[in-house]
Amino acid sequence: MAFNAGAAINKSNGSAMITTGAAGALGNQTSTTDADVTNRGSAAATTGGNRAVGNSSGNTADNRQSASAARIATNAATSLNTSNGAAAITTGPASALGNDAVSNGGGTVINRGIAVATTGNNSAIGNASSNTASNSQRAIGSFATNLANAENQSNGTASIETGAAVATGNRAVTTVSQEDEGADEPWVQIGQDVVVINRGSAVAVTGANQAIGNRSVNDAETIQRALGFRLAVNSGNTVSHSDGSASILTGSATAVGNAATTTVEQAAEVDPVKNPLALVDQTITIRNIGDATAISGRNAGTGNGSVNFGLNRQLASAVAAVHSSTGSSQNNSDGAVDITSGDATAVGNTAASTATQRLISRAAA
Repeated sequence: MAFNAGAAINKSNGSAMITTGAAGALGNQTSTTDADVTNRGSAAATTGGNRAVGNSSGNTADNRQSASAARIATNAATSLNTSNGAAAITTGPASALGNDAVSNGGGTVINRGIAVATTGNNSAIGNASSNTASNSQRAIGSFATNLANAENQSNGTASIETGAAVATGNRAVTTVSQEDEGADEPWVQIGQDVVVINRGSAVAVTGANQAIGNRSVNDAETIQRALGFRLAVNSGNTVSHSDGSASILTGSATAVGNAATTTVEQAAEVDPVKNPLALVDQTITIRNIGDATAISGRNAGTGNGSVNFGLNRQLASAVAAVHSSTGSSQNNSDGAVDITSGDATAVGNTAASTATQRLISRAAA
């Protein structure tokens, strides 16, 4: 009598969790009075760009058995891999302000700002393991029997939740007031020139995430050979269970390229008696330029992207009586995906501009 009993079992579990706090960035913040000024700023705030993998193990469970006897030869084997993984990413909010300027006076005011706020661009993979369960059996005897079970159990979950992202490229308040009075001369020339330029660019991203619950590779194989004089029996069970779920929940994304309030007032006063030849030139140039991009979408979710392979190979040979082979190859694979994206709001340019020009003709008393 020859009898082999074997069990090869691997259990692999893993979890990865990333939680970030808030991020705030301010490129330039100024307040100027009575001067030509150029304000430039750029800011980038990032809580995203994270990578999490719960389980990326490689597991192999292998039984190799050979039993040979004159009367009874029996092999019994179990190869089992249990692999689970979970990955979770939670990001805090991100706020970026490129340029924040308050200007009073001055003939030329230039404000420029760039802001990028990112809580997205995350990647989470729950289970990326590689599992192999195999049995190889040979029984030779009057009564030859092989019993085998090769099984992989692979589960994975991945979740991403992002905070809100707010980006403002340029935020400016500009006030310019010019007042001139003609001198006591016949020929008077008054020139008033104001140039205000506001330019901003903003990008807010809470999306562009990828979540994969289960991306495992599972291979289950059973190879059996029973050679019996009176009885030869093979019984093999090969199965892979694979489940996965992925969820993505993004916060709101708000981007404002340029938000500017500009007030310009020009006043020139001349006396037609004292200044019969008066030349007054008043010029106001206001430019507001902005572009904004807000992204809460562009997410990709895969609940179960596993690859499963099951194989039974059996040979039963009985010289004088009964030979039997019973095999089962089965793959059970389930997956679920849930993606919910927050609001996305983008405003390229929001501007309020007031320009006033006055020419006052007033005779001396």
